[in-house]
Amino acid sequence: MFYGGLVMAHITVQNERIRASYREGTLDGERIFENHCHGRFETIAVFEGSMSIVVDGERYTLGAGELIVIPPLAYHSVFTVGDVTYKRATFLFDEALIPREIKDDFVARVRSHPVSSEAAQQSVMRGLEEIFCEAELSRYLPLAESLLTEAMYIH
Repeated sequence: MFYGGLVMAHITVQNERIRASYREGTLDGERIFENHCHGRFETIAVFEGSMSIVVDGERYTLGAGELIVIPPLAYHSVFTVGDVTYKRATFLFDEALIPREIKDDFVARVRSHPVSSEAAQQSVMRGLEEIFCEAELSRYLPLAESLLTEAMYIH
């Protein structure tokens, strides 16, 4: 459930493999989504501002250029940090999107260190953010999948 604040943009697009959403808004440090879980992996990428995400009782704070991967069925809630404008994207995807060659290592890494802030992923983050500026966003979902795969390798 979405709580208070001013949402300036909300875009969602999906295909059979991935659901991508983009939000930007201004909140007062309140909860954005209450505790919930998904049957799929969720990646939250922060482009501007800060987010605090509680995953199975563990709190992670992400700033611009960072992302978190939340495993299926892990309970989590999302908050903004301070009275700031934020821009973020979320991607829900099935395990089938994870390349077979890195699947076991990736899943183990996500469970022990879900946040990625590697310098190498900055171009991936810029690419993901730019996708949401495209007029025909659904045309660019395959590119978003490709960039997410690159982020998985970096993670």
